[in-house]
Amino acid sequence: MAPSNALDLSVGEVRQCAVITLVGRLDHTTVDTFKTSIDEALNSGAPLYKGVVIDLTKLSFMSSAGLRMLLAARRTALEAGGRLCLIRPQGAVQEVLDVSNLGGLFLVFENTSDAVAALVDTSARRDAAAT
Repeated sequence: MAPSNALDLSVGEVRQCAVITLVGRLDHTTVDTFKTSIDEALNSGAPLYKGVVIDLTKLSFMSSAGLRMLLAARRTALEAGGRLCLIRPQGAVQEVLDVSNLGGLFLVFENTSDAVAALVDTSARRDAAAT
């Protein structure tokens, strides 16, 4: 578990979607670690991922720097032809999204399975329409 002032981050893949799990705090001291993971997931040079899922269930705090990074990640995902979803922001993290009135910009799901299914289904429909 992350110390109270740190961020633990893990990156995995489920059905061609990057799944990034954040534990701890996302603030000005930890945002660069998160940015590196997002950049690697979205700028791999190949259309590896259909989308990005960010699991916030164990994120205890998010500052305005963290919110800016989520917004930048969303924009980068859209520019790459993908989408970004969040999983269950809790407590103070949900409050930041609510107070900023920016929470509505993100697709929010209860679990990884639902988020991945939405991303893969949308990607499949988009691919079928293109052919």
